[in-house]
Amino acid sequence: MSKQVYLVCEKDVAGDMGRHRLAKVLKERGIKHAILPVSQRVVINKPAISRELLGKIVWLCFSTPDAVRLFFASFGELLTSTLKFAAQDLNTAAALLQQGVRTDYIPIKPLYLQQNSVFEKAGGTVAAADGQEWTGLSAAVNMVFTKREGLALSIPEEKETIFLLNTPREAEYLLRRAKHGSIFLCKNPATAEVCWEYGAEVVLPTDFSYEGMLEELQKIIFC
Repeated sequence: MSKQVYLVCEKDVAGDMGRHRLAKVLKERGIKHAILPVSQRVVINKPAISRELLGKIVWLCFSTPDAVRLFFASFGELLTSTLKFAAQDLNTAAALLQQGVRTDYIPIKPLYLQQNSVFEKAGGTVAAADGQEWTGLSAAVNMVFTKREGLALSIPEEKETIFLLNTPREAEYLLRRAKHGSIFLCKNPATAEVCWEYGAEVVLPTDFSYEGMLEELQKIIFC
């Protein structure tokens, strides 16, 4: 039986797929693969946001570039000069910079784990834009713009399948519908844990990096 490698990813609101770096590395190594998007962010109703509400907020926090674009397109004219901005990661900070805003804080750990942090020390209200996952923040106002929906999957049955997974959420959306006779090559233990919960066959590299994944992938392909 021939083997099919799938690089699992998610789509943003615009339909762009992630995992470009890993796809490039696979191509450079000559490993044939297909891109498999398992979910996409879609826009839902805009939250009720006013100039008065934003005037009470000290920190405005963003978890994704999508959230930045959607917020500024709808409410950019309501922002005050006293606001401080936090970004989940460098990609989100880059999206803020495109809006002419400097990021004041990028955390080492996820923003939803920031209890007793710089936010609480500020002593004011924290607003999480598009942030269901930020419920750990005290006195937080969640401004939700989008939700994530699963996408239909088309996976041929006649081939042995190997799925490359980077995050627990990718694993969750995939395993709700994928056949369990496949091999799930996970980048890290958190992603592997989701696969184990579904009883899936997991391969976990000793080096939790793209290089570690590729080393294990080559063993699987050529065994």
